[in-house]
Amino acid sequence: MTNNNYHIQVLINKYVAGKASVTDMRQLNTWMEAAPANKKTFTKLKRKAEKREINSGNDDWQRFTHKYNQPLNAPKKHKRIIGFISLAASVSLVIGVSFHTFYRPKSSLLDTQPIQYDETQSQTTLSLTDGTDISLSKEHATIEIEDNGKSILIEETETLTNHDNNTVEAFNQLHVPYGRTAQLTLADGTKVWLNAGSQLVFPSNFSTDTREVLLRGEGFFDVTHHPEKAFKVLTDEMTFTVLGTSFNINSYANKNHVDAVLVDGSLHMANNVVFNKKEIVLEPGEKSSFDLNKKTLQIKKVDTKRYTSWKEGYLTLQRNSLNNLISQIENYYNCSIDIPTDLAHTKIQITGKIILDEDPEQVYKALSDLFNVDYQLINDKVIMTKR
Repeated sequence: MTNNNYHIQVLINKYVAGKASVTDMRQLNTWMEAAPANKKTFTKLKRKAEKREINSGNDDWQRFTHKYNQPLNAPKKHKRIIGFISLAASVSLVIGVSFHTFYRPKSSLLDTQPIQYDETQSQTTLSLTDGTDISLSKEHATIEIEDNGKSILIEETETLTNHDNNTVEAFNQLHVPYGRTAQLTLADGTKVWLNAGSQLVFPSNFSTDTREVLLRGEGFFDVTHHPEKAFKVLTDEMTFTVLGTSFNINSYANKNHVDAVLVDGSLHMANNVVFNKKEIVLEPGEKSSFDLNKKTLQIKKVDTKRYTSWKEGYLTLQRNSLNNLISQIENYYNCSIDIPTDLAHTKIQITGKIILDEDPEQVYKALSDLFNVDYQLINDKVIMTKR
């Protein structure tokens, strides 16, 4: 085996085990695109690596049963785990939503008037309280509120003077369309990352009593600590309160749940009706999920990276099902994907990392290569068929 072949085998082993880095996947992708034969070689080597994973799992089971004198029952049928190479793919765990309206705030976050929004707009839009709309062309837009709301730095190059920056009435809104993300630094230094299909309503400057923003969609917050001024994130159903911490909130309008993941610090959650005005406090590494229909709350320990890596430009997948992945792609790109019935019912689990990209066709191509299917686009519908 040549050094290059050995290197490729190592990359595939890491890929199957779900341990491949973004750099590893890019190298593997470059090699696969270099020659058609490499894709066939990839499939062959991947199957060998998967077989070794299964054998390794059975060996581990036998060592465990031998050590603890457990009855040697055959483990349940192993579910095949595959790594999902990006192939310059763009997938997001974000659950998207079409905004038919979004809000131009008046005197408070809860006193709003809906205005029409053009759903076909592809650029991130910053709407100021004076009616000014600013389009940002970059895939990942950056905005920074400076000098207590008196100026706004756009894309680190353009500075705007904000003449309407009263502490109470001056609310702005940031809308992020499908396929894009944005980063916003608020007047107090708090950093907010917005995922695709999301909206944030925020003041130019915070009042003396509290710090409040309104979120629809998904956002990651790194809150500047202020012991005397709590920071609140309002959603339609929940209020999240902190003094200074890092957390992710997923609150899309077309889903029946509101999720929060705490990275560090503490996160207070309240729903006056359900919790009888009592607060629930999350600890680092915990995820809460509030069911809007059943009015129930579940809390569990999770790997926070799985829910927050999107803000760093990639996604972490840990044994995701194919149907779940398809659903994520559909929601992110606002499309519909049909896959063969037998493929939809396979017990495939997907592990690895996916690089974010703005071209959805790269995703469809990646899926077709990975699962050996063809695809065609008909309007916003992706139809995949067996080769």
